[in-house]
Amino acid sequence: MKKKRTAGTISWKEACALNKRALCLWLRECPAPFLSAGLYSAITALGPYLTIYFSARLLDELEDKAGAFVADFYNSDGSCSCWPRRLWFLC
Repeated sequence: MKKKRTAGTISWKEACALNKRALCLWLRECPAPFLSAGLYSAITALGPYLTIYFSARLLDELEDKAGAFVADFYNSDGSCSCWPRRLWFLC
């Protein structure tokens, strides 16, 4: 069954067409606010993921450096080579 429309109302199809036309006119006249809002939304949405990504890269780099730092104090036979140095307390 079709619902009867009351006076002064328009259908969803007509409303969507009018909104689309209004949006196109607005974009043609002044596109800057839409570009700004779009970039802001993209950066806001990607922010947490970028933080996690760069934190993981930093931790990987620190892990690699720490491994090399500890390896410098031990000889190939496992004995400590840091006694004459100031870091003797690591042995």
